[in-house]
Amino acid sequence: MAARLRRTTVAVALLATIGSALIGSTAPAPAVPPVDGGVPLPIDSVVDMVVDGEHRHVFISDPQNDKIVVTDYTGRVVGTIPGLRQVWGLELSEDSETVYAAVKHESAIVAIDTETFEETARLPTGADTFPQYLTRSGDTLWFGYRLNWRPDIGWRSGVGSIDLSDEADPALRLNLTGPEGGYAPLVDAKAGTLVTASTGKSSTRVGVYRTKGGTLRPQASRTIDAGPTHDTALSPDGDHVVFASRFPFRHQVFRTSDLAQENSYPTGYRPVAVDIAPDGTVAAGADTRGVMNPKPEPDLFIFRPGSTTPIRTYDFGKADTFGYKQLFSPALAWTPDRRRLFTVTGDGIDKGLALQILTDPTRPERADRAGSAPAPHRR
Repeated sequence: MAARLRRTTVAVALLATIGSALIGSTAPAPAVPPVDGGVPLPIDSVVDMVVDGEHRHVFISDPQNDKIVVTDYTGRVVGTIPGLRQVWGLELSEDSETVYAAVKHESAIVAIDTETFEETARLPTGADTFPQYLTRSGDTLWFGYRLNWRPDIGWRSGVGSIDLSDEADPALRLNLTGPEGGYAPLVDAKAGTLVTASTGKSSTRVGVYRTKGGTLRPQASRTIDAGPTHDTALSPDGDHVVFASRFPFRHQVFRTSDLAQENSYPTGYRPVAVDIAPDGTVAAGADTRGVMNPKPEPDLFIFRPGSTTPIRTYDFGKADTFGYKQLFSPALAWTPDRRRLFTVTGDGIDKGLALQILTDPTRPERADRAGSAPAPHRR
């Protein structure tokens, strides 16, 4: 999957894991007024974002314009890294000194200094590998890639790794999980666990592996009949994984030990994004475009660890008479302290993309304002 906030060490035990969510506590989210505004972004597309809590910056990939845009916590653009042909997944180093970017059409992962925004290294992933998704565990970068088409085998994809422990000679490994089919798989790592998920198909092939250095040990595999999967997120302890797949209209939760389904988050409509905060709080996004319900329809749901009833929902409003603003998959990211949550929205018509900056997203609403959403952080 896409890059997630994997740099933060959890200092306290979770009161309850995601998999132990309260069965049956699935009340629908209340109707909410729309969140107005958002800060306009100078981008025409978005695939991923990461939050650098050390420098209070947000990195957003724009593959259509071959660039990464960097904003501060107010949405003000503070930097641009151009010339990255089809830049996709992003990942932050543990020390917050480097952002790694999967540059698809250059078959490379590029290292970018988080203070100067300058490229500091270019790590080749092999000829015509086209890396797309990134994650990290320790000194190892894992990436999902798609090989160039061949007439004898068609499209093929796989999972690779780059060992960063030797900066002078990073070790590259490919095809670590065997052929993954025609689309680059999502990858997500946490607490010694790596999850891979196929994309772009009517069903999702899922693999769970234990990581040690740059090696993988298979733990579980399963095919989920869920439509295309857009995003995944591992719990901080690596014991559960949440899927944002087109069907069913809820975010499903599986144990990583055997990929048995344990629960789901009722989000309605098409799940497109998910991110989990360091304490286990879940942010789950849905695509409500084309929903012709006159009542407000939440696009984003916040769940406490151990509950499937949202403590807060957000509606990003109607774009115009033709459609609704879209929460773009999988651009959704917490700050390490959980005080802010970022996402990118747009109407899908005029490409007016905006950064939504949601403050105090884990604070429950008062009883007399249950379900209402606060205005985004303003400059």
